[in-house]
Amino acid sequence: MEDVGTTDFQVEARYSNVLLFTIRGHVAELTALQTTFAQRLATDRDETARDTRERTRAEFEMQVKLYDVSVRPYLKVDTVKSLFKDEEQVEAGYQYQLLVNGIPAFQPSVVIEETRRSSKVNEENINALLQVAERTAKAAAELYLGAGASVGKLGPAIIKRITK
Repeated sequence: MEDVGTTDFQVEARYSNVLLFTIRGHVAELTALQTTFAQRLATDRDETARDTRERTRAEFEMQVKLYDVSVRPYLKVDTVKSLFKDEEQVEAGYQYQLLVNGIPAFQPSVVIEETRRSSKVNEENINALLQVAERTAKAAAELYLGAGASVGKLGPAIIKRITK
């Protein structure tokens, strides 16, 4: 059922044109598919990189929150009160401690930056004991000298203060 006026060459040329047109359509379709695939691949790669960065940042923040160091001012006041004097020693510095999930991991460490000492003599107690010593000395003079206590003289009090 060929046209009467067409030659084999013309039929073949038409067939070649149709074939080229079809191939050209397939090539255009393949090129479009490849472009779409490349775009999709780039989009997936960018999403994966973004997700990975976000996951890594979240893990880093979790690790940062996992370990913590607590630093606090430290002041220790030792007071020793005795009959004759009161002593005070003050240590100032800071204390730090490792925390794991907010729970102390080890004993806290204390760093002392400055130490001050002071002492205060309790004059009231010394005067009260001096009066007791004077009464005792008078009683001893009467005991040793007997009734003639007026012959012996009671001397001034001897107070020795020694600083260590």
